[in-house]
Amino acid sequence: MQDFPARWQPVWLLADKSTGIFMKTLLFTLILSACLLPGIQVHAQLRVTCELNYKKYLLFEPILAKVTIKNVSGRQMVVAENGKDAARFSFDIRNTRNYQMDRRPEVIMIEKPIVLKNQESTELLIYLNSAYTINEIDAYRVRAMVRIGDYAHTSDNAIFDTYEGSILSEFSTQEPPRRYTMRKISRPQKGIFLYLRVDGADGKMNYGVPILDTMVPVFKPHMVMDGRGYIHTLHRKSPQQFVEVVIDANAREVDRTYFRSGFGAVNFMRDEAGQIRVAGVEKISP
Repeated sequence: MQDFPARWQPVWLLADKSTGIFMKTLLFTLILSACLLPGIQVHAQLRVTCELNYKKYLLFEPILAKVTIKNVSGRQMVVAENGKDAARFSFDIRNTRNYQMDRRPEVIMIEKPIVLKNQESTELLIYLNSAYTINEIDAYRVRAMVRIGDYAHTSDNAIFDTYEGSILSEFSTQEPPRRYTMRKISRPQKGIFLYLRVDGADGKMNYGVPILDTMVPVFKPHMVMDGRGYIHTLHRKSPQQFVEVVIDANAREVDRTYFRSGFGAVNFMRDEAGQIRVAGVEKISP
């Protein structure tokens, strides 16, 4: 065999001098590849994304998450919350102390299993604080997760904060015992949003935080109660537009009416029958 200078020796000659070490290294590499390839296939089965409609929320305001799940496994898959053979869906929500938010088991996020063919996607819209306990002012991070066996396919972290908001007006009732507070929150590039938060009189129970609409701060919002126990709110949505929203004691929206500026002062008034009317405006809809 031809002699080569040491620095030019071919690989096969180097291997020949230490065949035992070379063969052991080769065998280890093959075994490691065989072990890793199934794992790589599992890890590439789903793509998961999670988006929130805002980054700032009032405490107890509905937090809407849009989750997209795409099947890239090369076969049909089933996504559900539970099930032995299903890809199991959930969220991982944590606060600044890294505490994981508790799941509310009575709330169903996926009504029935979702069948996804290869390359098919599904989109889920889920209110996070309906399915999980989020009841503190804090900063949070959330990931959507789909587990296949012991491996979790996860989205990137979505970040959001909860706030008390600025109270513009409040009203309390004895029967039922409620405290109503009109609160605003500003969102960059989106505007000022107005809400009505409904709590028990003792502050231990929250019934909801329905959104009233966006607002302009040149008109102080009004709030009155009618003979049925409904709360009527009135605020200015734009320089020429007003909104009246009627909310019941359980924070459910009963009615919503839009008006344009008319003549005179804009305010609530009671007619001869005791019904609440809006004075100084012209009705637009409904």
